[in-house]
Amino acid sequence: GKIDAMVTAPMNKYAVNLAGISFTGHTELIAEVCGVEDFAMMQSSGKMHIVFVTTHIALKDVPEFVTLERIKKVTHLLNDVLREENITAPRIGVAALNPHAGENGCMGSEDEEVVKPAVAELKAAGLDVGCYYYSYATSVAAAKTDAANMISWMSGKVFEYPIYFDYED
Repeated sequence: GKIDAMVTAPMNKYAVNLAGISFTGHTELIAEVCGVEDFAMMQSSGKMHIVFVTTHIALKDVPEFVTLERIKKVTHLLNDVLREENITAPRIGVAALNPHAGENGCMGSEDEEVVKPAVAELKAAGLDVGCYYYSYATSVAAAKTDAANMISWMSGKVFEYPIYFDYED
């Protein structure tokens, strides 16, 4: 048969596992039952659709599972789903893993080593993908130049969501 949507109820994962059933979440269970290898969890509200690169793992394990291949796979899945929903030209934002996208390695190297290369490969594959931008300016003049470049880039574009400028004093 064909379904349009599915609603699930909260389940106590601990209780299910105590019953001898290996269960981390609905997402993984539904994929297993359907025999699907490529899947992701998506939450939607209006025009906003959010897909998670990881599902139901401990926070300490997230960097291990945020790989270039997984980011690309999930982004392609999202792009395909949005096109199936008649969004002919999806614009996809990829979030940084670390605060300030790792701030040039000061808060982790995953964004430079994994996230940015994945975004570059997705763009090369023809997807309209962007990511968090953080200025590495080391002077007021350089920061003003970065801000002017971003404003110039945004000029004439229509954004459906608010734009926030992140700066440090």
